Amino acid sequence: MLTLFDTRAGEPRPVPAARPGWLGTTVVAGPATGPGRRACLVADLIRRAGTHHHLRAETRWLGAGEDLAALARACEAMNVPPASTSPGPPAWTDVWVTAGGEVPGEAPGLLVRVTAAGTAREGAATDPLAVRLALLGRHYREQVDLTGAALAEADAALTHWRRLVADWARSPSVPAPAAYVSAVIAALDDDLDTPAVLTVMMTLAADGGVSDGAKFEAFALLDKFTGLDLARDVGRY
Repeated sequence: MLTLFDTRAGEPRPVPAARPGWLGTTVVAGPATGPGRRACLVADLIRRAGTHHHLRAETRWLGAGEDLAALARACEAMNVPPASTSPGPPAWTDVWVTAGGEVPGEAPGLLVRVTAAGTAREGAATDPLAVRLALLGRHYREQVDLTGAALAEADAALTHWRRLVADWARSPSVPAPAAYVSAVIAALDDDLDTPAVLTVMMTLAADGGVSDGAKFEAFALLDKFTGLDLARDVGRY
């Protein structure tokens, strides 16, 4: 079960279900730079985790105007799909996500407050998903400074992982190792512990006891949670 740190309660709590079988997340949209992008990424992770738990996950962005359009463009580059928008509070929501914006009144649902990230300083050749990887490298309640050096490191790591996945794809397919997959899901369910997710994946990549075919299947599966397009280079080498 997915649990998130509820700012109102001051402790992690299971995500409620206002409507059985559904998971509604509302983002109080902010600037298209650090705050807004990180809030939308957290909402995207909640959606992906909810889908794994067989919930119909729906995300809404609260706001309107050109600022929201700019945020949508910035988020789409990070592989955060467009969400429905609403100028006012929706009729129901299970989780509110904000990086500083005010949640309307005493709206029901968990309140997830995201620590703002610094403005990304991408180089000309930086893959936009390097920003996503850099953000995943820190828990959403921790400060992260998206310096040029940090993004260059994330960009190199992303290229390295994609090359590994492309190499593994040449091997016979073997089922993904259940222990590693379960560890990733458990980390996500534990308040979206994305640093732990990346640690599990790095450990798997270096595990000489797991076949390349199993590693490929695992990374292809786990990319449904990370959203890093890790299989992009399969067949290119």
